[in-house]
Amino acid sequence: MTQSAPNRVPRLAWGGALAAGLAVLIWFVPLFHVLPLEETRQQAQAGAFNAETFVDEFWAGPLATALEDAVDAGTLLDELGRDFAAAGERYGHRLGLSSRTAFLVSGEGTVVDAGEYRLGISLDDDDTPEVIIEVGPVFGNAIRDGSGQLDVSRFANAQEFNAISEAINRRVEAGAMAQLEAGVAPGQRIRFTGGTEVADSGQAPGELLVVPVNIELP
Repeated sequence: MTQSAPNRVPRLAWGGALAAGLAVLIWFVPLFHVLPLEETRQQAQAGAFNAETFVDEFWAGPLATALEDAVDAGTLLDELGRDFAAAGERYGHRLGLSSRTAFLVSGEGTVVDAGEYRLGISLDDDDTPEVIIEVGPVFGNAIRDGSGQLDVSRFANAQEFNAISEAINRRVEAGAMAQLEAGVAPGQRIRFTGGTEVADSGQAPGELLVVPVNIELP
């Protein structure tokens, strides 16, 4: 009757080791995660946001309206040269603490440089291009921010706001940019509307880098 007592220690030791092992496993591989309420809300909103659908409505509505008031590209260059800060305040939009001001511009000129990846447009019908369109993939926020129609605080997070620019840029690539990739020859007339960004250096740029929304080749 006294022989069973010595077995208690190994059993207790084994049980303690098993419990410790389970505790370590749960610590490194938890059965569930507790997320802050605000983070959960943002994740749910982000999952519901569709940038392509949003841009469909933005393109046909607020952007189309804003483009009706786009500043002439030549006028913008002249005004930036006369009073850089005043031109930015009058025609442009700057997002938060960004060091760049975005504008919507329009214009008509003559193609003087028609390289594979670069289109130079002279607004004064000379050999000097004042507007440059880089043909190919589109990056940046020139159209989104230049419109002045979107407030970042309206969106759940920065990912949504950036997704809008990406969807806009894809639309440009499929539309105006594809039209240019089909071929434009030097000497051809061209009308354009689009967005541009200018660094807040205080000095007028010699040319505007334009992301086109609409292209017409009369």
